[in-house]
Amino acid sequence: MNVARIEAEAERDLARVEMAKKYILPAATLRRVPLFTDEPAKPHEYIIAPLIPLAVVTLLGGHGGAGKSMLALILAAHVAAGSDWAGFKVAQGRVAYLSFEDDAETCRWRLAKITEAYGLPAEPIERNLILFDLLAGDPALATETTGRRLERTLLFDQVRDAVADCGLVIVDNASDTFDGDENNRRHVRAFVRQLGELATANNAGVLLLAHIDKSAARFGARGNSYSGSTAWHNSARSRLSLTIEENGAILLRQEKHQFGKGAAPIRLTRNADGVLILADASVLELADKLAYTAQAEHDKLRVLELLALAIESGIDVPTRLTGNASSWHALQALPDMDRCYRSRVGRDRVHGALMQLRRDSKIKPAHYRTTGGNRPSEKWELAT
Repeated sequence: MNVARIEAEAERDLARVEMAKKYILPAATLRRVPLFTDEPAKPHEYIIAPLIPLAVVTLLGGHGGAGKSMLALILAAHVAAGSDWAGFKVAQGRVAYLSFEDDAETCRWRLAKITEAYGLPAEPIERNLILFDLLAGDPALATETTGRRLERTLLFDQVRDAVADCGLVIVDNASDTFDGDENNRRHVRAFVRQLGELATANNAGVLLLAHIDKSAARFGARGNSYSGSTAWHNSARSRLSLTIEENGAILLRQEKHQFGKGAAPIRLTRNADGVLILADASVLELADKLAYTAQAEHDKLRVLELLALAIESGIDVPTRLTGNASSWHALQALPDMDRCYRSRVGRDRVHGALMQLRRDSKIKPAHYRTTGGNRPSEKWELAT
């Protein structure tokens, strides 16, 4: 038996235990809060009111391509410059942007284009914005141990020291910095609380960028649309989402705000350099009109195909647009009928397409007598 080797392994094991004690999340302590004191309760403060409150973690979700990294850098530049953004009051302060996804040159190029697009002064941004490129090495701020516990990493200590005097800390993003089980509620809560320590220690806003799957983003990211456990939603005291609408507009929503009235949705678009800017109302109206026209044309062609299939299958499609025996009800019998047409909204689209097809002389009403009917009814026929 090699005694020296056993003693060396024992020392390493002891060192691991001591390291775990240092970096593991501390146990909660019970603290009674006095309800009424001579010092009245203060309203919550913001770095960007009301989008990013101080002393808590704000989760910004968006699927790939929505522009959440671009938006985060835009907000960082405005805080560093002390310039209001999109009508929101911005408090000037130092900003730490921790980029775990994009390299330094990409961030610098974006920042130059942002400064140009918004007409921001370069001097205060240079002075107040700290950009950290963290692509090299393991980017995890917290990692799962063999005992399925979540521990802080040495990198977290470096980050904590680096952001000590910052009013806004941006972590881009959760998938790179969280090395735990995203479906484990305890892991997620522990990680968000760990970032919350940075927020409370510095009375800063912490903005954590996170992923929304594309199918959820199609529905505006309402509800539990972030990947993984619902603890992502519940642990963050503030939540934003950035999604792409059907008309191409990019929409920023404040989905969770516990300190007062939230902001109305903000519509954004991209300029020639890809920078997110406020969308012009006339451009959005045109986009909405074009999207509606394209959908209406698609509906006409598809409903005409469905009507032809129904007639070929021997199904009489009545011309009635109301009641329980409408055109839509008859077409429901077709297995080929698209899912988007089977809802109430789909019913209105089907009937609208039928009316347009009649105006275009593509279909026409024809009299027929139902089985056992005492009087003739009308059904749709294809125009010859």
